[in-house]
Amino acid sequence: MLEGSLMPQHVTMLSSVLAITFIGTRLLPKNWLLRTFRVQWEAVHEALQWLKQNNPLYHDITISEQCLMTLPDDEVPEEIEAVI
Repeated sequence: MLEGSLMPQHVTMLSSVLAITFIGTRLLPKNWLLRTFRVQWEAVHEALQWLKQNNPLYHDITISEQCLMTLPDDEVPEEIEAVI
């Protein structure tokens, strides 16, 4: 499912590889979700560049600008909200 050297994977893959379960008596507030699960595509880009330069397991990845642009800018991805 996540084979290959293209990073990051497309945002639609999140619901296939991530599951989140909270147990409680009420819904989680949106601001809590934002603090915990927000994605910043620029931070993801910087992290992937660092990994590519500093971690031998990532040296041959291809950073996809197209996939990066599908990530939200300081928001919780809809794909994550959908699986909570």
